[in-house]
Amino acid sequence: MEEFRTVELSYKEGEQVAIDGLEFGRPYIVRKHKDGFLFVREVKGDRQLKIIDLEEGTYTASISKGRAWNELLSLRDISMTGEEVCLSSIMENKVLRLAYDVTERAFSPDTSMSIEGIQFMRIVPFGDRYVTLSSGSSGTRMNILSETGGPVDTVGSFPTEGISGISNINNAVLQSDISVSPDLRHIVTAFRSIDYIDIYGEDFALQRRLRGPEQMDIELKSEKAGPGGYRFTQEPKFVAYDNVVSDAEGFYAGYYGIEMPRPGARREQGFRTILSFDWAGHPGAAYIFDTPVISFDVDRLSGEMYCLMGTAEPEIRVFRKL
Repeated sequence: MEEFRTVELSYKEGEQVAIDGLEFGRPYIVRKHKDGFLFVREVKGDRQLKIIDLEEGTYTASISKGRAWNELLSLRDISMTGEEVCLSSIMENKVLRLAYDVTERAFSPDTSMSIEGIQFMRIVPFGDRYVTLSSGSSGTRMNILSETGGPVDTVGSFPTEGISGISNINNAVLQSDISVSPDLRHIVTAFRSIDYIDIYGEDFALQRRLRGPEQMDIELKSEKAGPGGYRFTQEPKFVAYDNVVSDAEGFYAGYYGIEMPRPGARREQGFRTILSFDWAGHPGAAYIFDTPVISFDVDRLSGEMYCLMGTAEPEIRVFRKL
C-alpha cells in the first residue's frame, strides 16, 4: 500500500443520508446519478429499487417483482454510464433501461430487452450498445451487444501470470466487476478472486493489466460436478475486488485483499479499503475505513463518496474527505 496516499475515514466522519420515512429492506448496491439521485438495490420488500432525490429530500420505491415488461423477477444490478441507467436480472437475462424526466425529476422504465444466447453477470451501457461480463464457463471475458441485445463481438482475455493448474481459464472462477467512463474512452474490470485490474481503451484493446497490493498467486483445480460436468476450485480462496466505479479522471475499487476463512467460518459483510487509480493505472489514494462498506459510489466534482455501510441497521453515509 506504500504507493497509495492513505486517507483514514472513521464512521463518525460520515454524514448519514436521512430522508423522512426512508427505511431499507436489505440494501445491497448504491449508485450516484449525476443529477443528484441515489439508486439503491434492495433484496427485501415488494419493490426492488429506491431512488433518493438528494436535492428535494424525497424518495420513491420502484420496480415490482414480476414478468411484465417493466418489472423484474429479481433485480441483480444497477449500472450507470454518464446519464444512462440500466437495471438487470441474470435470473431472466433481462435488462430495463430507465428514462429521466427532467421537469418532474422522475425516472421510469423506458425500454426492456431480453439477452438471448449468453449468460451475463454484469451489463453496462456503452453509447447505443452494451458491454457485458460473461458468467459461467463460457470462456469469453466480455460481450459487446447491440442496442436491442443482439451479439456484436466478444473481447477480452484472462490473466495467466500468478495462476496455475489449468489452461482453459474462464469466468466460473475469475468473475469480475466492470465500469465504463462517461466519455466511453475507458473500460475497467476488477477481478473478485485475484488481485488483478484490467484497463481497456474505447476500441476494447487491453491497455494495462495491474496487479494489486497483495499479488497473491493462486492455483485453479478442475473437479467433476455431475454427469459429464466439471467445476473449478481456487486454492487458496482469495477475495480481491468488489464494486468498481469510474469517472472521466479514473476509477475506484473496493478491496478486500484477504483469504477466505475456513469453510463454515463467518466473514464480515463488506470491505474496509477503497483504492483509487487514474486511467494510466497510477495509484491514487487508499481510503481506509473503521467500519465495513458494502457498496459505494463517488462524485468527484462535489468531493463526495457515498457508502452503504455494513452496520447492523443499514444506512448510507457520505464522506467528504477525498
